[in-house]
Amino acid sequence: NGPIFVDGSWYHRSKRCGRTDFGNGPRIPNARHLDMDDICLGPASTSGYPLNPKNLPHMMPTKELFAAAMDAMGISNTDHVVVYGREGCVFTPRTWFLFQQMGHASDSLSL
Repeated sequence: NGPIFVDGSWYHRSKRCGRTDFGNGPRIPNARHLDMDDICLGPASTSGYPLNPKNLPHMMPTKELFAAAMDAMGISNTDHVVVYGREGCVFTPRTWFLFQQMGHASDSLSL
């Protein structure tokens, strides 16, 4: 199998939206989009997870939540994942870091 491309474009306090940009294209054929806010541990009052007691935004998800998101995207630990981002997006490396911290094999992960 070839690599799986993941658009990790996410903008903090911006009028741009990575999901909207991804939907409007252009994009790499068969690429997936990962919006960190979809899987982050938000405030405990909204996420239901007691792992964010200070109610800080954009916190790293649990490994179980990340695994469920990867299952939904059809990405396994044996896939080679290439994380990319759109011009002007400075947070793309955070998506790479998320994969790395969740245990994706380093030799199967590119930025």
